[in-house]
Amino acid sequence: MLEKEIEGELSEEKLRKTYEALKNVGSVEAEDENEIRIAMYDALQSEETVSMEEWDKILAREFNTFKEGEKYDYVTDLRRTFDESVSTPLEQKIFKKIPSHFFWDIKKPLGVREEVPINPYNPARKYPFESFFDMRRHQEWLKTKEENRNIACGVSQHNRI
Repeated sequence: MLEKEIEGELSEEKLRKTYEALKNVGSVEAEDENEIRIAMYDALQSEETVSMEEWDKILAREFNTFKEGEKYDYVTDLRRTFDESVSTPLEQKIFKKIPSHFFWDIKKPLGVREEVPINPYNPARKYPFESFFDMRRHQEWLKTKEENRNIACGVSQHNRI
């Protein structure tokens, strides 16, 4: 809104007239909604605060698609509709859709990640596979646990035939 548009509305005489009109507002009593609307419309027309021509200008300015004297043109309509989307690059469109808080916690690793051997069964214990033979011994122990081949600690792991 510009100062030119509201300059005429800020005169003291017009503001006093509007105040007096709004001060004497009466209640509308009707049973039907349409009757209430008609009564409100009649009240608006009877008051001299804002003329219907001014309302028409305001509504035309806000809601009209085309300016006065302008004819419909398919190419101009398409250009107006898609001008912003065609002029912005794809990257900007993508980054507009991603919320800003998405980028707050991005961290870049500074160096090569060092692999630390961790015992998968109990992280507090030492890594079980220090050598190839130790790994095979551990796998054999897991297999005997699954098959319940150990009867007691001192008994052999081999099955009897």
